[in-house]
Amino acid sequence: MSDQARSGLRKIRALGMTVDEPIIGYSPRISLRDPAFAALQQAIELSRVVTFGYLKPGERAPRTRRVQPLALVEYEGRWHVFGVDLGAGAERTFLLQRVVDDVEITRENFDAALRDGAGERALAGLTAVAERSHALLEVTPGTEAALRLSRRALPADQGIHVPFVDVHVFADELASYGPEVRVVEPAELRTQVIARLEAARAAHGGSV
Repeated sequence: MSDQARSGLRKIRALGMTVDEPIIGYSPRISLRDPAFAALQQAIELSRVVTFGYLKPGERAPRTRRVQPLALVEYEGRWHVFGVDLGAGAERTFLLQRVVDDVEITRENFDAALRDGAGERALAGLTAVAERSHALLEVTPGTEAALRLSRRALPADQGIHVPFVDVHVFADELASYGPEVRVVEPAELRTQVIARLEAARAAHGGSV
């Protein structure tokens, strides 16, 4: 949150009002600063095929993807491009932060009608993935983590259930909250968060 937002939050608490619900005044984690965003937006408007390097977790080198980009969609505060992966011959969704080089807009056109309903299909697919993956988290009340995660959480006996799409991306987010969040399950997510926190401690000479 900005300094102004934090000041407003303190004033709200001073009045005895609860702040468990999301409030206007904190900045969302949505950014158009992904380097690939502008080029992909242009390619969608022109109905042009693109190529880009895409690095998936666990792979040592990026693979070149050749895609008919149909829609840019935001989900869980992150931007994705949805389109037809010509190498796979099927619709796929790609996380923009994993595009590791410049997006090349080719001269190859595709039918603009393919864009019809693409955004809705993309969001439906991401929602379906999230519904199959839930994390059980214990979150410190009144913290930034509580404010942000509560927007997409369901109450649980031990804490909150939060759906997620990608374990690696979600682990990045949870690790950024530090001690404000503890992962109860799944074990894979907890392991990924601990690994990031240990890496941060090592990078700071063990002082974190």
